[in-house]
Amino acid sequence: MGEAPSGPYPEIERWGIPRAAIAATLEEFQPATHPGVEAGVFWLGRRSTVAQVEAVVTPKGDGIHEYAGCWQVSYQAFGRISAWANGEGFSLLAVCHTHGGRSPALLSPRDRTHSIKAPGVLAAVVGRDGAEPDWMRWGWYEWRSGDYRLLSRLDRARRLTIDVEGAVTTWRADAFGVVPA
Repeated sequence: MGEAPSGPYPEIERWGIPRAAIAATLEEFQPATHPGVEAGVFWLGRRSTVAQVEAVVTPKGDGIHEYAGCWQVSYQAFGRISAWANGEGFSLLAVCHTHGGRSPALLSPRDRTHSIKAPGVLAAVVGRDGAEPDWMRWGWYEWRSGDYRLLSRLDRARRLTIDVEGAVTTWRADAFGVVPA
């Protein structure tokens, strides 16, 4: 693993993403309820120079809104997830959500203004209503310098390690709490 955090947002140089996290994410996104209706998951782990995804949390149910072109997590649900994550020693490493249409999927203007804004947080956008199995065809962004910056192919190769062995835990969350999936 990387160094211990030195502040609330220590810089992340690389993300370790087990194939199990990719598989759990894709499983949550399929089958899509209706074409164009967005869904999402949070990837959590310990924040360090090399941050490893350890948990996939799927917000569903009370306080979660999935609409055509929009996925929203209420402040109550996000608060429950945050409190649970803090108790586990986890930080939010990435927000993954679906978009309809082509791959690679791009962040929308709304995504840029209504999403998590914390240094080093990834945003992964999975095209084809979450059915795009090739993670290299996902839209990968990092919140940095006041905006989400698209990771180039070179940055993805250098900073995302997807072949990491290991399991992830999977969870469901809503406005009332977080439970094993």
